[in-house]
Amino acid sequence: MIKQQILAAFQAAQPRLFELNPDVSVWEIIESSEDGWKELEKPVYQIDVKHPFIFDLRLIPTEFNGIRVKNIWIGEFPEEFPSSNDSLPLEQWYSPERYRKFVARNLNLIAETLDRPDISDVEALDALTGDFRKHVEWCESIKKSRNEGIV
Repeated sequence: MIKQQILAAFQAAQPRLFELNPDVSVWEIIESSEDGWKELEKPVYQIDVKHPFIFDLRLIPTEFNGIRVKNIWIGEFPEEFPSSNDSLPLEQWYSPERYRKFVARNLNLIAETLDRPDISDVEALDALTGDFRKHVEWCESIKKSRNEGIV
C-alpha cells in the first residue's frame, strides 16, 4: 500500500516525466550490504525510473520526499557509441563528442521522442546527459584521475 501511495505522489509531482512513459517502480529495501548483509530496522524505499537512451534526464530528480530516485537506462546504445563488447575507459565510452555526433545526426528524432519540436542541439545535449556541461566536467575528471593513477 505504501509503495502505491509513493508512486501516486511521485506521478502527481512529476507530470512531464510521466508524459515520456518511463517504467517507474517503487521498491521496498529491507536489507543493506554496506557492512555485510543485514536486515534494516525499518524499510527504505527507492523509486526506479527506467528509460531508453533518448530521454530528458533533467526530469528525473535524485530524490523525492526523502526517497532515493534511481535513473536507470535500458536498451541499446546508438551507433555513435561503442558496442557493448568494447572495453574502453568510461570517459571515452561516454565522451562528449559521441553525444555531439548523436545529437547532430538525430536532432529531429530527439525532438519527436521528447515531444519538443523546438529543441535546440544544446538543449538536446542537456536532456540526454542531465547537464552537458557537468557531463563534460565528469569525463575530464575521470580522465585526470586515470592519468594520476587514482582510477
